[in-house]
Amino acid sequence: NVFRIKTNYLPPQTVLNKIADARPQGVLINDYKLDLDLGKVVLGGNAGTRNLLLEFKKNLEKNPDITSVTIPISNFETESNLEFEISFEFMLNDQK
Repeated sequence: NVFRIKTNYLPPQTVLNKIADARPQGVLINDYKLDLDLGKVVLGGNAGTRNLLLEFKKNLEKNPDITSVTIPISNFETESNLEFEISFEFMLNDQK
């Protein structure tokens, strides 16, 4: 169904802008994987401190289009210069 494809389309830039808005200074994103068909996102990067990583998670959770924000506990093993992976789901147009 062509109509379903069009309503389900989400431009990658929409997701990337939401991520950029949520990212605090001191958190660097080195790579990302976007599955726009399923609305799944995985980010990898570095955070200056645990608090910055937690702030990033909380900022993502504040966005009503983002759900299921997950950071593995192993990402918090050090106090500073944390390598992290964070995953979440992005609501597609037809899910709203």
